[in-house]
Amino acid sequence: MVSVSVIDYIGKIKDGVAILLSLNIDDNIYELIFWFNKTLNYTLTVDEKLLKDLHLENIYEYPYIEGLIKMIFEKLPPVKELFSKFQI
Repeated sequence: MVSVSVIDYIGKIKDGVAILLSLNIDDNIYELIFWFNKTLNYTLTVDEKLLKDLHLENIYEYPYIEGLIKMIFEKLPPVKELFSKFQI
């Protein structure tokens, strides 16, 4: 089972919002930092242990990265509200 939870809103960084997330994969918990902007460019920074457990050198090599990003966006409040809250 895989689930994502929001831990904290880091706030505005440059022209986007950064969010601290928790990723639970079969009862193993990993921390992620997700940053995105209004044009939906994003950066995902993950715990080194997650990369090791998935046998990856880079999270963008993960074959289900699009599904993971979709799951992250589903857990967030509407992005317009986030941008408004952080004056972006």
